[in-house]
Amino acid sequence: MAQGIHQSNSHSSAQRKTLPIRILAKRIEDDIRDRGLQPGDVYFSTAETARMLQTGTAMANRALQLLEQRQILIRSQRRGALVASPTVMPPLSHCRVNVIMEMYNSQDPRHVTNGLLPGIQKALPDCNLKQLFLPITDKPEHVRQIIDEILLSPQRQGVVLIRPSLTTQQQVTDSGLPAVIYGTPYPSMTPIPWVDADWEQAAYLMANQMLRRGCRCFAILLKQQVLREDNLLLQAFERCLVQAKHPVNLTVRCLPAETEVIHYEITDLLNRFYVRYQNVEGPTASRRQQRVVWNSLLFKGARAGSGVCGESHRERRTPTKD
Repeated sequence: MAQGIHQSNSHSSAQRKTLPIRILAKRIEDDIRDRGLQPGDVYFSTAETARMLQTGTAMANRALQLLEQRQILIRSQRRGALVASPTVMPPLSHCRVNVIMEMYNSQDPRHVTNGLLPGIQKALPDCNLKQLFLPITDKPEHVRQIIDEILLSPQRQGVVLIRPSLTTQQQVTDSGLPAVIYGTPYPSMTPIPWVDADWEQAAYLMANQMLRRGCRCFAILLKQQVLREDNLLLQAFERCLVQAKHPVNLTVRCLPAETEVIHYEITDLLNRFYVRYQNVEGPTASRRQQRVVWNSLLFKGARAGSGVCGESHRERRTPTKD
């Protein structure tokens, strides 16, 4: 019996530890309202808040820090936590926008943020922009450190996530910090503001362009790290072929940002297309034949009847003849 109680308490404790900060902060706000506390009234200490929330002091402290960021509480070592008075938001010159970008293999994240940062700076000319690049390994720990630094700062701060992974999205969402996603959120996420290209429309344009050229075989090259928007594009591209009553002869390659690897894969695809549709004998085509097919596919309307559709849609480049 005692063992069962111990297991039940352990399970309950594990559940409490997993509560997001935003939910704990919401409970504190509800408590302030339910108790009728007014600006200047003293709120619980960190230990008292932890007992009220039935959570650890570390999580309670982070929830209190979030409410301090939101200017709902004022905290000081001498007086503790006080209910804040309604105030006018500080000017944007006093705010910071943290732009967080994940590094995928050898991809340089600066290629993605170069066009984005000037746009943010133009829309928010007085804010302080800070770029943060997450390493390939130990991302959750680095995200946690960033969140902790923001919560400890007296400066009001927000977050822009550049095509984040599911784990990063979840961590920032659970923190309760003001955030927006530049990319497509995962469907399991709590609703969060986001902006992205219309990948279904992009797939429709690509598929119809290839079909008008009389293409019969298609290949889409993507970056090695596949995100949700990649899946949306692939699904829409396949759906367009089905709607056009075209056989779905689609090859997908997810490649690292390495020139030699990309060149090898493209050469292999061209050989396959050339052998299949030009009756070239042997397992491979010569370099001259490869160039003929390459030029035919990419520069002369795919006269060979095959199509290579799509460099990485996140970093489009005009292919060269070499």
